[in-house]
Amino acid sequence: MSERNRRLRLALGTSFLSKGLGAIVQVITLPILLDTLGTDRLAAYLALTAFVAWIAPLGLGVLPALTRQMAMAAARDDKQLEAALFGAGFWFVLIVGLLITAGSLLFATYGNVRAVIGAFPAVSGTELRIGLALAMVFAGGFFFGNTSVAVRAGYQEYHVSNSLSVIANIITIALLVLLQGRDVAIGHFVTVVYAPLTVLVLFDLVRILRARPHLAPPRLPHLPDLRHGDLAFLFRTSGSAWIAQIHGFIVAHASVVVVAHLFSANETSAFGAMMRLVLLVNAAVGLYVWPLIPAVTDAFTRGETGWARKSFQRSLLLTLTAAGGASLVVAIAGKLLFRLWMGSGVEIDTPMLMGFAMIILGFNITFFGFNLCLSVGEIRLLALGYVAEVLAAVLLALVLEPACGAAAVALGLGLASLALNSWLLPWRAWRRIESRHAVAGTI
Repeated sequence: MSERNRRLRLALGTSFLSKGLGAIVQVITLPILLDTLGTDRLAAYLALTAFVAWIAPLGLGVLPALTRQMAMAAARDDKQLEAALFGAGFWFVLIVGLLITAGSLLFATYGNVRAVIGAFPAVSGTELRIGLALAMVFAGGFFFGNTSVAVRAGYQEYHVSNSLSVIANIITIALLVLLQGRDVAIGHFVTVVYAPLTVLVLFDLVRILRARPHLAPPRLPHLPDLRHGDLAFLFRTSGSAWIAQIHGFIVAHASVVVVAHLFSANETSAFGAMMRLVLLVNAAVGLYVWPLIPAVTDAFTRGETGWARKSFQRSLLLTLTAAGGASLVVAIAGKLLFRLWMGSGVEIDTPMLMGFAMIILGFNITFFGFNLCLSVGEIRLLALGYVAEVLAAVLLALVLEPACGAAAVALGLGLASLALNSWLLPWRAWRRIESRHAVAGTI
């Protein structure tokens, strides 16, 4: 337990530094983009980078599941299982990553880019194609390199990934300042934002293989192993993680693309900027939630349910404080803060702010609840709740759109989240912990 607590404290400390610098990147990026590119090209950048996020669900949830399974194998000191799990995740993600990169280059060259991310007549087709191609290539590389983050987390070495993120954020901040006000294209900003961390996580994957010889070379899984045993459970767990990734993509990214297609450049810029704020709060919540996944899994595997119980209570309180506080600030002083952040180039209305206040609260509590469910193995029928939430959000947006315009999308997402998964998932995780704790207490 003392080693777990030490690693958790180390992960939390480096997370605060990493996410703090990440927050600075998020805060300064959009005003610099607005100042350098203008409203139309900023809207195109936001839609383009939101579209690229569809890559994450293509992993079918394998990497979040890999973190949990690696943590279980490490708790048992089962080197054979560690190697089998790593090999299965490595080859699966590598193949998908290569397909993504090749397919994205073909689409950016021959496909109808405007039909996918929005028309944006003020932006040249060449600039959009180059920006999309660069974003997809970097996203494909990061998709594969992110294997290192999943494995580090499984070994409770999240501090290593955080340190790399700190370095990447420092590089990005310096390059953003250099680009401000210059005659540059969308692709330059895509490279500055995405390339540093992509290169570093790929480098870390090599370091993992050198430091742990039992993982190298990555083993090709055999088909029978994928049908039975621990590898089969890896992919069954990944199904639930995949549904959660799709939900996150729909809420945080697909919604931006929808707004880009249906509404003006100003509404797209406002909506996209506020969604970045949602993800910024989510990064703050992730400071302690991500390190908790392997730690709670380790405690559960060892039967230390009291530790898991206290961790749940503390992290729920932190989530309610962080997300609730941010939500309240947006609801009360959102217009003033948005003007200070983005200047007068982009306007936002009150209904959209109210929608995002609800999204900040609901999305982040749901994020917390799902990851605790994953940690304790409470994954049955999670997909139903996510499907119900998305359907409810779509129906609400359609009803509210005539009166609220683009704000209807934010209101629909926020109301649906608060009504369903924001309370259901934390309750399910708590119920699982309490039932295991009660059984442990009788032994």
